[in-house]
Amino acid sequence: MSPVTEEEEVPDIELYDELAIKRTLDEQTCKIMKELGYEEELFWSNIKLVLMAGACVCGLIAQFTPQPFPDSKNVLKFCCFTYLAISIVLQCISVLIDKDYIMFGCYHLNADVSGTITTNRVKIKSEFPRFQEMYTLTFELYDSSNTQIESSKITKSVGTYFSEEGEFDKYALKSDLESALKALKKKSM
Repeated sequence: MSPVTEEEEVPDIELYDELAIKRTLDEQTCKIMKELGYEEELFWSNIKLVLMAGACVCGLIAQFTPQPFPDSKNVLKFCCFTYLAISIVLQCISVLIDKDYIMFGCYHLNADVSGTITTNRVKIKSEFPRFQEMYTLTFELYDSSNTQIESSKITKSVGTYFSEEGEFDKYALKSDLESALKALKKKSM
């Protein structure tokens, strides 16, 4: 694939498909945040990928063990218990850390007098209840010691971001994100 130089177009969606609306808004929020200079933190995503790869290796070992079945019982037990343990850890990460967050991001503030660069973290959570038209984004600002400084919310109708034909309006979302982030930074100072 060649690199995309032009802006990728978001396909039109069916306005009665709630999951497609939420997925589109979540994905576009993350893309816009990256355009605004926020780096996505991938630590937990990488941990989950390593754990999933370990689970796949356990499955492959269990499937392709060269010993016949009765002799390979211990290997199969080990693989099954390891797979179960990895699945439990992945579920715990999903429930306790990921929650409803769609992005963990950070941005670097200007260096202070001593030359130290301060990094603040932003966590973005989205909510789109079933059979509702209101989409809510919650921004939580954390300092470098992982203490929540401030939070801010945007609640808008999905009609603000989609036309009647299902065409996505990126600039309306970008404008709302920029104003919410400016207000969040202003509150934290």
